[in-house]
Amino acid sequence: MSFLDDFQRSRSIKLALFILLCTIITIFRLAFSGDNSEPATSDGYSNEELNSILQGKTSGFAITKVPLINHALEHPYLDAQSLSGMAWSISSSAMIKNYEYIRLISDRPDNSARMFSKMPIEAESFELEVEFNLHGRANNGLMGDGWALWLTNKALGPGEVFGVENHWVGLGVVFDTYRNGKSGHFPQAGAIVGDGNQYFDNSIDGANIMMASCMARGIYNTNSGKSRARLVVLKDGYVSLDLDNKANGNWKNCFTLQDVNLPKSMYIGISGATGALSHAFDLIALHAYSLSGSDGQPIQNIAQLEQIMRPVEAEEIQGKQNLYSQPGKGGRNQKDKDSTNTRRTLKRLQMSERRIKEQVAERKKQARLEGKLGFFGRLFWLLKYTVYISLLGLVVHVGRVYYRVYKEQRRRHNRGGLIN
Repeated sequence: MSFLDDFQRSRSIKLALFILLCTIITIFRLAFSGDNSEPATSDGYSNEELNSILQGKTSGFAITKVPLINHALEHPYLDAQSLSGMAWSISSSAMIKNYEYIRLISDRPDNSARMFSKMPIEAESFELEVEFNLHGRANNGLMGDGWALWLTNKALGPGEVFGVENHWVGLGVVFDTYRNGKSGHFPQAGAIVGDGNQYFDNSIDGANIMMASCMARGIYNTNSGKSRARLVVLKDGYVSLDLDNKANGNWKNCFTLQDVNLPKSMYIGISGATGALSHAFDLIALHAYSLSGSDGQPIQNIAQLEQIMRPVEAEEIQGKQNLYSQPGKGGRNQKDKDSTNTRRTLKRLQMSERRIKEQVAERKKQARLEGKLGFFGRLFWLLKYTVYISLLGLVVHVGRVYYRVYKEQRRRHNRGGLIN
């Protein structure tokens, strides 16, 4: 009689295997789930939807989006006759293919480059959309080091942080393609903020000042030959990054922060670097837009969207009321429906704002905890996973012992049957 036959007949074996399986699943869930989950609100706007609203792509919101021509980059980058026209300072090592791309770094080891706008950005609330191509010969995941988008109080000089100097003042959005530390998922996109004193520790991939990050899966050697990143910055410190890795319109939010302390006057910069490993980085286009309400004033924060929406909804409802007053045009039922939709939109905005605040508070809590624990926190993490692995080994061992005892009992039973 086979073990399969015994399994089908024996309830005790089924129960033991079920308990073993549940124990293994529980251990793995404890080991690989942590306190990193962010509070979610099922009925609020997602971060991607909020950024689309800020772009003026959602009806019912009076948002004015004006191109910032002095900070835009698109081909042809230079005037064909004078070879001038760029409002940017760019490293001499960069290669400009006037109708295709600006190759900031080539696919060779130990090279870096940077480019910064010659003038500070003239908007307090704005959106930047970068179209780029990260590509190379490596097909085994071994590439480095990455590139970064900067908003700083001055144009930065050369240095060790993706091609620019350390100890900056402002925001860096880094796309790190090589893991130097012992943790993290790469390629990684993250937000780093400097006050002039903090520094980016390359040995741990900037984890000492990383405010938020996500895995930027699929930005290397894309089939379309390009990817897109969209950064939204509001006056009161709202900073949000969306990624469209394959440039097909499928935007996903990477991180959203609030109350980020940024300089009042900011220069836009892009830099990149390679080390022992390499890849190329091509800048295809950069579009910049100011974001303001119907009154021409910059949108200061997410909460202001409620005030922006109300006058627009009022105008629409008044227009519909005039229409509904005509015979056979919908009447009170339609007016009630529009009023309900307005209340629902306001509620979703409020829930979204609350969710973002909870996410930011949770990140700050985690950062403070990690800063306090330091070495002992890492030691606790190591001990925790050691316990989990030991428990898993114990469960497997008990399962093996149970199976061996079972086989021995079956062997004796069969031998007794033959003797009788």
